[in-house]
Amino acid sequence: VPLAIKQGVIEKINKDSPRLKDARNMLPGFWNDYWVPMLFSVTGIIYNTKLVKTPPTSWADLWKPEYKGRIVLPEVSHSIGTYIIPIGALAAGKDPKDAEAGFEMLKKIADLKPIFAKDTDSIMNALRTEEAVIGILYKSQTYTVKGWNAPVEWAYPKEGGIPYSSGTSIAKGSKNLEAAEDYLNVTMDPQVQTFVATVYNYAGTNKDMAAKLSPELQERVKFPPEQMAKLVNLDHDFMSERRAEWTQRWNRVVAGG
Repeated sequence: VPLAIKQGVIEKINKDSPRLKDARNMLPGFWNDYWVPMLFSVTGIIYNTKLVKTPPTSWADLWKPEYKGRIVLPEVSHSIGTYIIPIGALAAGKDPKDAEAGFEMLKKIADLKPIFAKDTDSIMNALRTEEAVIGILYKSQTYTVKGWNAPVEWAYPKEGGIPYSSGTSIAKGSKNLEAAEDYLNVTMDPQVQTFVATVYNYAGTNKDMAAKLSPELQERVKFPPEQMAKLVNLDHDFMSERRAEWTQRWNRVVAGG
C-alpha cells in the first residue's frame, strides 16, 4: 500500500460517500485514507505446549538457546518476512524502527539455525510435525494448527502483538468508481464478514461483526482491550522504502556473510 500510494495508482477513499455506510462502522484504529481493511489478526508467538516447558511471554523468548534448530520463521520473501527486524528490535528493548538493533538480533537468531519457511502453510506444517516447537504466526492460523490436533497455543508478547490486516483499494482513475465503492462496502458488511471467521478464524473490522458469531468463534477472533491497546503498528511506509536494502542484509546474515 505505501508503494501504491507513492506511485499514485490508488484512489483516496471518500469517507463521506453514501455507498460506504458499513465501511464507516469500522473498528477504531483501522480506518485509513487509501484502503478498506476487511479482516485482521495479530502476529504473536505459536508454541508447542508439550515440548516448550515455559510458555513464552516476550518476543525475546524466541531467542532462547534451547530452541536451537526448532524455531520456525518466515523467509524474507514472505509477506511478513521483514517483521523479524522490528521484532528483533522489540526483543532487544528498542524501538521497532531501530533497524541496527533488529539486524543484530537477526544475527543472534540465525546462529540458532531456525527453520525459514517460504509461506504460512510451511510455518504451520513445521508446528504440526513438531519439526519446530516455537515460531511466529498469526493467532488466526494457530487455530488451523490446533484443528490438526497439534498441541499448540498462541501467546501475545508483552511488548505488543503486531496487527495483520487485509483489504481492498480502488484503482486510480477507475471508470466504475460507484461500483468499486459498493464492493468495498460489501466487504465491510458485518454479515458478509462472518465468513472470514468461520473459514479462516480472522476477525472482521466492522464493529458489529463479532456479535453475529457463535460464542466459540467469538473466542477465536477476539482480542481483549488491553491487547488492542498494546498493538505495535509498524511503519509500513518506512519499511517499504527499505525493503530492498533489508532483503539484501537479511540474505547476507542468513547466509553467514
